[in-house]
Amino acid sequence: MNVCILLSARFPTEKAYGVQINAMIEGFLASGSQVFVLYPNRSKVRPPQKVGVAYIPFGPYIRADRKLFSIYRWMGLFFAYFKLRSIRCDFVIANDPIQVGFFSRFWPVIWEVHDVPGFSSAMARWYLRWIMAGAKAIISTNKLKIEALSSIGVLSASLVLPNPTTISISALGGLSRNEARAFLGISSSKRIAVYTGQFFDWKGVDTIVAAGGVMHERGSSMCIHLVGGLGGDLQRIQDKVDRVQCLDKTVIIHGQRPHAEIAYWLRAADIVLIPNSGKFGISVIDTSPMKAYEAMAARARIFASDLPSLREALGGYPKVAFLPPDDPRAWANELSKPMNEESVDLHDQTELYIRSAILTPEKRAQDILLFVGDLLKKRFLGK
Repeated sequence: MNVCILLSARFPTEKAYGVQINAMIEGFLASGSQVFVLYPNRSKVRPPQKVGVAYIPFGPYIRADRKLFSIYRWMGLFFAYFKLRSIRCDFVIANDPIQVGFFSRFWPVIWEVHDVPGFSSAMARWYLRWIMAGAKAIISTNKLKIEALSSIGVLSASLVLPNPTTISISALGGLSRNEARAFLGISSSKRIAVYTGQFFDWKGVDTIVAAGGVMHERGSSMCIHLVGGLGGDLQRIQDKVDRVQCLDKTVIIHGQRPHAEIAYWLRAADIVLIPNSGKFGISVIDTSPMKAYEAMAARARIFASDLPSLREALGGYPKVAFLPPDDPRAWANELSKPMNEESVDLHDQTELYIRSAILTPEKRAQDILLFVGDLLKKRFLGK
């Protein structure tokens, strides 16, 4: 099939969004598809060329500016329309609801839902119903978003597919904790906890820093490594650590690291942290964090916030503990407890769960193509 991936945000990007798009591209390529990637011309960096992929920027170059994002989205509809007319694709995948609502009137569009727009007003509910009526199908990264959308209107055909893991499950299985720590140049004698990802407020990194402060006061020997963060969010967390004397010995910030390195951090950790805040809808309902699936692929012990989104993503994994969100003292208490060695039975359960629950990019693409192919047979995507 010819697949078009339609974007509204800056691409390429070092954020998880960029990793996810690249995983989707690789998955479709492995399944034998021709892939077109249409993205707004907001960066002078161009993605590396690949056989089977056509990267097509649309619109004049406009420097990325978060404050003007909504203007870029609407302007992009005009420029993307003519680019779409110049290619031949069997279907379009888009996650921007504005694009879905507009382009589904001209092309078969699949809405891949990452964030459910707010629908507290009558106008917002009408707009969402209009989008759902136009989209030929909906793919969601969790069941919670499908349930939220179905509460306000009749859904198109829908499919729930979590985000894939972009690290090698088999390779991680043969990498020891000490080998991973040696590669990263960190201590092999201390217990360490690791957070990987952005430092947005809804990600809950502030809770981990505050928990580190409690642990520091108690003289805990555990070290927390924060891997990620950009711009103002990185500076905010760095300032919090700097305000407490010697806290940087308990909480160490590494900043953004190459994605290929993340697998080593996950294997090096005694505990992987997913501390999402419970104060934001995107955290409670929408998210299906790639870091959760990567941590499971690394056979890591996980501490995660007790939220519906993370319960769905991690609920069957044998090595996860769910903790109260936004409660630094509760996290400090759990991180300070001694850790028991894993039993053989637990190891076997973990391996079984990994094989059954974690998607590779290739498997996820195959599931999408089978789903769309079935719709084509039923003439749901007639042009």
